[in-house]
Amino acid sequence: MAHSHAHGNAVDAGWWRIGVALLLNVGIVVAQVIGGLLSGSLALLADAVHNGSDAASLGVSFAARKIAGWDPDQRRTFGYARVETVAAVINLTTLIVIGLYLLVEGIGKLFSPEPVEGTTMLVVSAIAFVEDLLSVLVLYPLTKGSLNVRSATLHLVVDTLSTVAVLGGAAAVMLFDFYLVDPLLTVLISLFILYHGAKELRSAASVLIESAPRGFDLDGAVAAVEAVP
Repeated sequence: MAHSHAHGNAVDAGWWRIGVALLLNVGIVVAQVIGGLLSGSLALLADAVHNGSDAASLGVSFAARKIAGWDPDQRRTFGYARVETVAAVINLTTLIVIGLYLLVEGIGKLFSPEPVEGTTMLVVSAIAFVEDLLSVLVLYPLTKGSLNVRSATLHLVVDTLSTVAVLGGAAAVMLFDFYLVDPLLTVLISLFILYHGAKELRSAASVLIESAPRGFDLDGAVAAVEAVP
């Protein structure tokens, strides 16, 4: 009983970190959507979708950290841990649909790039970059004890890199009026969203249909069981 209580306190201690990272990412998404609409930057909106997916993942992690601690009952004898996977499938499916839309829009604008307000794009990207870094720093202490949080933190690191790309695009717009960089970045970010979303969706679906882990030695497991009298 004492062990369970101590584990509960350790879990509780991590909630605020996930909550802070979630709020920071929601702030990034709001800033990028507003900035994308004001500046006309589709790349900012694409990056907002990417950050939105991670905000949703952090929300799932935040809820799962609480729900996973619920005791099994007569109807759910294996507990509630798989709630996280179900939510992940929903989030990832939505992400892929939006990624496809942004890809189509980005390809269309490659042939007719529109002017983009570089200053707004630069300021919003800089804000997003700082908030991404803060999110990574806030979550880092939890990465050693949680695979879930470690994967979420890795996604935030990738977000930071994509924000750097948008910052570079904003500089190209401001210095050289190179408006083609915006749809180019949109297409690249969209392709990354689709790759990342499809890969994660496959993993989540594998959990739901109870697939054996990769590299699992089925013949060895069968032989071990049959060897028991």
